[in-house]
This record gives sequence, structure tokens and C-alpha cells, in this order.
Amino acid sequence: MSRSNVLRVFGLFLLAWVSACASPTASRNASPTAAATGLKVLAVETFLADIAQNVAGNRVEVEALMPIGADPHSFEPTPQDVKKVADSNVLIVNGAGFEEFLAKLLENAGNKYLMLEASKGLPSRALKPGEPHDADNPGDPHFWLDPTQVVK
Repeated sequence: MSRSNVLRVFGLFLLAWVSACASPTASRNASPTAAATGLKVLAVETFLADIAQNVAGNRVEVEALMPIGADPHSFEPTPQDVKKVADSNVLIVNGAGFEEFLAKLLENAGNKYLMLEASKGLPSRALKPGEPHDADNPGDPHFWLDPTQVVK
């Protein structure tokens, strides 16, 4: 068999293999993708979006509301942010008083989504004497700084 015939046979084999990989049977058995589920998850902070995306994989679309490097203590949502919240199915927030802007944002977005509070149920680190705190939320809301808390 000549070299050109070997290359043709190999090319046909490769084409058949690629076609088999893209067959409808293969796609029926695959796990659903974000586009297939249509589920939109919006996490307020980028670290929450990273955690959610790692847990969900490609099954859901996860987006962060605040840009990387934004300070949640001084963040001011835009009308586009209100739309993002309103268009989401699930909203993941830190909670524990961390997002000071959240109440007004949720009111403007219409409250038509499932909200998950990431810090809910986690023990709060006791603040040391002299550390600033919120009167409504006396503990430390920075749960993600402890990897064992993130896993919980």
C-alpha cells in the first residue's frame, strides 16, 4: 500500500472517529450544560462566584455581580446590576451584614429569585475588643478566609 493510500485510510478513520464522538447518542448521555438548564446564578462577590462555579461545573451559568477588586463596603450598584439580579434565578450572597447595599438592590430587583446566604449557619469568628462591628451583625462576616468554613 502506498503512502498516499495509508494517509487516505487514516484520514477516513479519523473522520469516522470524530463523527462518532459528535453523535446524538453521545450528547444524550452527557450532563446538561448551562445553556440546556437555563439556570442563571448570580453571586454578589467574585469569590462566591468562583466557589459556585467549581461546585456546579458546566451545568449552570455563574456570574459575579461585583467586579474583581471591588470593595463591598463601598460598592454602589448600577441600574445594570439591578437588571442582572432581576434576571437571575439564584442569587448567592455572603450575608452576615457584609453587603450593606443589598437591601435596596433586592427591593429594586423585585425579589423574584431564590437567595442563598453563604454564611448562614456558620459559626462567626468572635471579634477582638476594639475591632469595628455592625450592631445588627456582631460577628465577623469574612467566613471565606477560613477554608474549613468554605467547605461547610
